[in-house]
Amino acid sequence: MSGYLLSSQGDRMIMANSVEGRYPFLDHRVIEFCGALPSDYKMKGLNEKYLLKKMMQKRLPESILKRPKQPYRAPVATSFFSNSAQNYISELLHKKDLDNTGIFSAEAIQKLLDKTRTSQMVTEMENMSLAGIISTQLVYHQFILRDKYRPLPNVLNNCRIYYEKNPVYT
Repeated sequence: MSGYLLSSQGDRMIMANSVEGRYPFLDHRVIEFCGALPSDYKMKGLNEKYLLKKMMQKRLPESILKRPKQPYRAPVATSFFSNSAQNYISELLHKKDLDNTGIFSAEAIQKLLDKTRTSQMVTEMENMSLAGIISTQLVYHQFILRDKYRPLPNVLNNCRIYYEKNPVYT
């Protein structure tokens, strides 16, 4: 697992809530044991984690044992509203800025922002939508407006000034 997942989504998060985490599937002995198992015990057809499910059959409800896998998703929307990002994101998603870009409905985005800020359950689709809207607004600012969200580095700016004063082609 990446350091980010273990520190931000694992150790730090659980320690902040006075819980001690155990990661049995990261233990080298478990990995070595599983590596030595015959393939039939690892997967039966498309039924993954077959042996683990079999072992937990009488300990977990059927609904858990039979539910489909779900990918882990970090909480995208909430990260955009941290103290350090709040003003920046508010500017990008301000009605005036959204109307200027002309791609999104400011009213619809305001509803999504209200839902996100009031800590209601935000769906994966809404998380992805918010990330896409912010990304689009940034692209607009960086490549269309070429404004403060993407200032020209000094070296590029100096080259531009030089070539304006000394054109290569006449």
